[in-house]
Amino acid sequence: MELDTSVRSINGGTSPPTEYRYQTTGAAASNYGIEDDATSPGGMSKGPRDPTQFSCSDSFPSLAAPLSSDQQYIRSVSHVGFTKALLAQKPSPWTKPMFKLYCFLFVAFLSSTINGYDGSVMGGINAMKEYQDDLVTSATSRTHPQFMGGRFILGLGAAILTTAGPTYVAEMAHPAWRGTLTGLYNTCYFVGGIAASWAMYGTDTIKSPKAWRIPLWLQIAASGSLLVTCLWCPETPRWLVSNDRNEEAIRVITMYHGEGNRKSPIVLLSYKEMLEEIVISGSDKRWWDYSELWNTTTARWRMVCVIGMAFFSQWSGNGAVTHFMPVLLENIGITDERTQLKLNAILMVLSFIVAFVGAFLVDRVGRRPMLLIGTCLFVIWWTIILILSTFYGKETNTNLDGNRTMIAFIYLFGITHSFAYTPLQMLYPVECLSYETRAKGMGVYNFFVNVAAIFNTYGMATIIDKISWGFVFIFIVWDVIEIVCIYFFFVETKNRTLEEISEIFKSPNPRQRSLMKHVIVVTDGTILYRGINGSTHGGGAEDGNGGYREEGADASGSVGDGGSQGEAGGEGEIGGEGIRDRDERMREDREDREWGRRENREGRRREEVESYEITVLPKI
Repeated sequence: MELDTSVRSINGGTSPPTEYRYQTTGAAASNYGIEDDATSPGGMSKGPRDPTQFSCSDSFPSLAAPLSSDQQYIRSVSHVGFTKALLAQKPSPWTKPMFKLYCFLFVAFLSSTINGYDGSVMGGINAMKEYQDDLVTSATSRTHPQFMGGRFILGLGAAILTTAGPTYVAEMAHPAWRGTLTGLYNTCYFVGGIAASWAMYGTDTIKSPKAWRIPLWLQIAASGSLLVTCLWCPETPRWLVSNDRNEEAIRVITMYHGEGNRKSPIVLLSYKEMLEEIVISGSDKRWWDYSELWNTTTARWRMVCVIGMAFFSQWSGNGAVTHFMPVLLENIGITDERTQLKLNAILMVLSFIVAFVGAFLVDRVGRRPMLLIGTCLFVIWWTIILILSTFYGKETNTNLDGNRTMIAFIYLFGITHSFAYTPLQMLYPVECLSYETRAKGMGVYNFFVNVAAIFNTYGMATIIDKISWGFVFIFIVWDVIEIVCIYFFFVETKNRTLEEISEIFKSPNPRQRSLMKHVIVVTDGTILYRGINGSTHGGGAEDGNGGYREEGADASGSVGDGGSQGEAGGEGEIGGEGIRDRDERMREDREDREWGRRENREGRRREEVESYEITVLPKI
């Protein structure tokens, strides 16, 4: 069955409009086996449906439903299909199922809290005299080998948690708020950091080894809570689909994403995309094979983003601030142990606040702009700190105003990193990885994070000891390199489902594809598609991005004479730029035809899989 919902581009003047259609075939039109009374046992529709509806179900909210006056606007969107689903359903974050989902996600957040506590407790007790005298790290340790063994066990557990936690949050979160919810995951790092910092500040008055042992014992609180509460958390729908538990997957999506309606637009879109991604690409069946992370151009581009994020998030200069704040403070003349602990604790509180704000802005600002703006600010802050260090960066310095100024800019760096990088440290790599490689890819990500952390812990200490504040110059150069890499290689992932992000990496230039915007006009009764933002070529939307195809296009994606003439006739009116150069137009037509052929081949593969899936999905 084929479902056509006609939409028209808006052309200026009297030029005839170019028509586009939203087409859904195969399993998409049959709701992928999600049945109700209006469908046959196989999931196929029993008869024709109103073409203005999103799908073939009578219970499906119509996109032609009247919209209020404040919803009639023009907007640029990253993915038309996802935007249509959101406009049709209008999900609310304040429903009872959503609060239940928040509780499950909070359990996963505890894994970030554990890492934050562990990472901060070491930075704090380094400044404690009792710890320096004992030189051990486990609360029950009596010897140096126990010291190393305790750190190894803690590190092993942290590595497992940082792989499973963000993956769970990203796959369980509602797609409308995935960026915010997954961004909040890493902000809980500061919850653990705040607890550790103030615990050490409170026990610093104890003149015995208990001063540093008590903060270490408190690590059991978050770990024990996570161990108990995770038993009540549901599995992610993608994992259920990959293990042939489709019925359970539909129930999970319906409960937490569809507000109880199994035919809601978001449920159908999410389940459809999960089937296409997992059935076509497959799930990970060979746990020992990591070659799929780099054996294709698509996979290698993904890993550039993932590994780049691993190093950039650790080597921007935050390692020096996090692990060696006491040393940096000593270098500007602040040697009082209790003052150092207090300043470190205050920085943790400020970092949490701005990271929390950053998590809520990540879907508004976008991933690339946040990283680029934040890294540019790093260069500015480090340059100012370098200049100030030449005047006030000595232990013999007695200028209190100079000390305060340097502390202020160190704080500014930490706050900027928390705002721009902390929400994205776990969100961005999870988004860049496809389902079948997500667990392994996050394992590789955390491996390189720890490689970078080893340098921060051991190499940075040597550098600071040798060249003092000269280490700042190294970070300035490195941050400039980061800006170049982010600009040319990192993709934009906001406002897309996880499966839609996978489509970005299949294009010849994922970065460029991710920045394409589709212009839609929301009017009273329909959604009109205007084309690619900033392009005068009306047929820029692909079948894979919401299913929009130019009317008159053949199976290969090329346009016949009539379509070309209509397109050319509308170009000058749409863009207000007149008729383009003939050679440029012919070149763009060739590119569109080639893209159409690739999409058509992929579409045929999907239809074959969809037809097969309809026959095997259980009735629920």
